[in-house]
Amino acid sequence: MRVDESSKKFTYTAQRGGYVSIISTLLFLMVIEGGVIVLLIAIFVSNEFIKIGLLSVVVFFDIFVASALLAPVWTSHHVDAKNLRLRYGFHFKADIPRSAIMAAEPVQEKVGMIPSVRYEVEKQRVVAAFSEKGQVLLRLDRAYPLRVGFFGRRNADEILINVDKRDEFLGVLV
Repeated sequence: MRVDESSKKFTYTAQRGGYVSIISTLLFLMVIEGGVIVLLIAIFVSNEFIKIGLLSVVVFFDIFVASALLAPVWTSHHVDAKNLRLRYGFHFKADIPRSAIMAAEPVQEKVGMIPSVRYEVEKQRVVAAFSEKGQVLLRLDRAYPLRVGFFGRRNADEILINVDKRDEFLGVLV
């Protein structure tokens, strides 16, 4: 879906330098480690089907971890006259009509150590927050089916997100 030119973009990692350098180092080490594992599998596993299966698992795991670690860099939200477009890496996408937002309030809640999108069943809430900084809780007029992760759709009437300029974001939403 194309983003309207009149929309306002809100990112989460405005100061990406420090985060990107740490993640780049970690990803480099992960690639080296993955290469060693692939080499060991190629040398010591003789069955071709098992070898291909193990190599596929290693590659899939590395891609999954890399996408989770890079998600904050790819996180951005767009607000235009009619919609709020929420994105958290490849793991969460939601296009919500602004008329469906009943409340948007600043909060500070604990989030997990691993950056990921999760669904809290008891609260019917999607948590797409990377850290405790810049959190905004959106309360919707009803439960909407939202894509959480690569395959699942969950009904949620609350969404917890991060933005760099929280006060400006809240001002644009109101």
